Amino acid sequence: MGSVQNMGMEQWQSAQQIKKTEKIVKAIGNPYYTRGDYYHDVERFILALEHNRLIATIPHVSRSGLSRAIKLVEFNKDLILSFRLLAQATGFKPYQHSDAVVVHGYGMDLVTFLVQCILNTAAGLAVIPNEVVTTLLGTLRVNVI
Repeated sequence: MGSVQNMGMEQWQSAQQIKKTEKIVKAIGNPYYTRGDYYHDVERFILALEHNRLIATIPHVSRSGLSRAIKLVEFNKDLILSFRLLAQATGFKPYQHSDAVVVHGYGMDLVTFLVQCILNTAAGLAVIPNEVVTTLLGTLRVNVI
């Protein structure tokens, strides 16, 4: 707590947010994915949601039906950009050697669950305000193919 006395509370909170995002980025295990990349991916993810450019595919469902591999991509003009690293930063494990992540659960829409987890993690890190999350989830449209 001595560090709080040496700097303003706002600066201390900002330093704590940087530590949290660095911890998330380290959890991915990719030395080339930086905190700036995380912020950029969150911004791109929100824009994809707002402009209805987010597409989800489910390349694999487990035999028991309790987990799925879900791939989230943005279809932007002639580019298809993956959100795998953003989902990994949220805590989901990659599925084999693809752009999909493994999502466990049943009895609910797991694509919506994945999107909610990504947005709530970004809001928890103060990357985006909670009001933005509420608005996006209220108008959520994800194209599942």
